Amino acid sequence: MKRLLFGATLLCFSSAVFAQDDLLNLVNDGNQKKEKDFVIATFKTTRLVNFHTIETQSRRTLDFRISHRFGDLGMQNVNDLGYNAFGLDAQASIKLSLEYCFDGRFQVGIGRCNDQKMVDGFAKYRLLRQTTGKGSPVSLTLFAGVYRTFLRTGGDGYYAKDLDRFSFCDQLMIARKFNRRFSLQVGAAYVHNNIVRYAQDLNDAYFATALFRFKLSSRVAITGEYAMPLNAYYDKNPAPGTTVAYYPSMAFGFDIETGGHVFQIAFCNSFGLEEPEYFAYTDKMWGLAQVRLGFNISRVFDL
Repeated sequence: MKRLLFGATLLCFSSAVFAQDDLLNLVNDGNQKKEKDFVIATFKTTRLVNFHTIETQSRRTLDFRISHRFGDLGMQNVNDLGYNAFGLDAQASIKLSLEYCFDGRFQVGIGRCNDQKMVDGFAKYRLLRQTTGKGSPVSLTLFAGVYRTFLRTGGDGYYAKDLDRFSFCDQLMIARKFNRRFSLQVGAAYVHNNIVRYAQDLNDAYFATALFRFKLSSRVAITGEYAMPLNAYYDKNPAPGTTVAYYPSMAFGFDIETGGHVFQIAFCNSFGLEEPEYFAYTDKMWGLAQVRLGFNISRVFDL
């Protein structure tokens, strides 16, 4: 009998404890803030065509990238098209790069481009991430890059000091994914060259940037990018034979997702593949059909 009474008492006590725990859990759930639901895939990769996007890689992933630009299409007449094979016969620029992301927000990268024999390193941090509910309506990313050329100048003393070979770029990028199809990014870029090529050039140049992505299907998207100079950096009407005119960098392309790869094909007026080159030294213009065919291939590895 005593064992029966003891068992009944223990059962009632246990029920009371579990009921109290359930009530406490309900109170705690009500007081806890809901975890933020972040918007993903504003852009598919860390670059659109040439320009960086607000995206960083996933946590502990390595991105191997190949970027290639052919020569001018040569669209002045039909004979030109056949002569240079739509730019495939002309001089090309190519860049190989490795980019690693530590925590899904902080990313670093290194690269080497044959144009200007340039090596680069950069750091990128995703400061804000867009959320679907209450929170941030946009994503914001900061970028800083350093570049060094290994060009040989033939002993003319152009690079008198090693520091003359360095350039720098800082960027602020703000983007929003409006719906599952359309994303837009705007930003500002600052480029500093320790030494410039011509007397007209400025050591410090500022640019406003705009990028967009529109998905046509689950695996294909149209992309575009544009950089507008903000200070008196361009001589739009240079005297013939005396200097070089520069133009805003502009590109349009397609993103094609193929499993673990993202293949990007695009047309652009920039030959260089580094920020100081395509921002500050684009000397071709769309209006004269000085357009180049190019592509990017990205392969991501989980580490």
